[in-house]
Amino acid sequence: MVFPQHTKEYIDKRIKQKIKIRWIAPNTPFNAEFQEGQEKALRELRLVPKEKYPLKTEIDIYGDKIALYGLKDDLMGVIIEHPAIAQTQRELFNLAWAAAGKYSKK
Repeated sequence: MVFPQHTKEYIDKRIKQKIKIRWIAPNTPFNAEFQEGQEKALRELRLVPKEKYPLKTEIDIYGDKIALYGLKDDLMGVIIEHPAIAQTQRELFNLAWAAAGKYSKK
């Protein structure tokens, strides 16, 4: 994990504020650990084969913003605030979410 302390603090703060998330992640032993306690963590996770989604970035969509993070090699992040761009990314995520469901049923 790139920022383990930051991630724990973020998760704790998100849960305290009752913010639910949906997350698509590659099926690795590390990510599979997050399947435990999803309800308590206000998280819904769908794992997909890592060959189909070899995670190198993270995209978070919230409100009218999208946050993009490069997780490998050169660490970089950017936040874009634009209602139409955020809505388009949300729609693409919903399509990916629906498709990822077929792997969760196995």
